[in-house]
Amino acid sequence: AKALFVDMAGFEADSKGAPADLLFLDDIDAAEMKASGLVITDHNEPADSLLSAIPALREAPVIGVVDHHADKQLFSDARLRIVDESCGSATTLVAELSLEHDIALPDKLVKLLLCVILLDTRNFRLEGKRHSERDVKTHT
Repeated sequence: AKALFVDMAGFEADSKGAPADLLFLDDIDAAEMKASGLVITDHNEPADSLLSAIPALREAPVIGVVDHHADKQLFSDARLRIVDESCGSATTLVAELSLEHDIALPDKLVKLLLCVILLDTRNFRLEGKRHSERDVKTHT
């Protein structure tokens, strides 16, 4: 992970070698998350490992789902709900949202998003095609 965040995307490392500008599980304020809600990305149901790590999140409302996996038809009342199985990467959908809504992202975050699209789509390799034209367009 260090290679992706620090070496490739250019994030500053903290004293433990973790990217200083990113939020990790142990940084989450469960009470704040319960108050503001969750947006689930890259899955359309909360992972048991996440809920086990932060049990208070079981009570947090899911206000958004952005995913490219098979739709489990959960959280149909979420304000934001984008589930598109044709995309090779949920990160493509996140990047498209930022572009559609003119949300300026820091260069480091843009690099990270592009790296994740490449990882998810296996570098756009043709064998086992795990990407769509949207992934390619967003990456360029």
